[in-house]
Amino acid sequence: MNLDKVISAITSSISHLDDSAEALAKKKEAKLMTDVWHAAAELEYALFLLSLMHREETRHRWKVNPSSKQIEIESLLESTRKLLETAREDIAAKNLPDAHKKIWTARGYLLEIHDAFEKKRKKGK
Repeated sequence: MNLDKVISAITSSISHLDDSAEALAKKKEAKLMTDVWHAAAELEYALFLLSLMHREETRHRWKVNPSSKQIEIESLLESTRKLLETAREDIAAKNLPDAHKKIWTARGYLLEIHDAFEKKRKKGK
């Protein structure tokens, strides 16, 4: 299995995060959520590939910090981006356990963003 595919998925996810940050600044909620989903999908693919390479290390599940009632979307997007940048560096250095944990955590942040928007959407109905 080639680590280039994992790096490519992370790079694509970062690109979608950049697009989502731009959509947030322009207050385009639908575009923001589409980009968050694309970023999360790329991370799912990266996690899947890593799990195929290191089956014994995938038994660990890391928890994302419990969400507060009011999350800061912009801050979570930036934290996610930073995690992915360092995960990409970890993969290049063949430090796969640390990269795996960072990608898993970044995925959790994106799910928190999604959950926050779902709660907001349901309240609006």
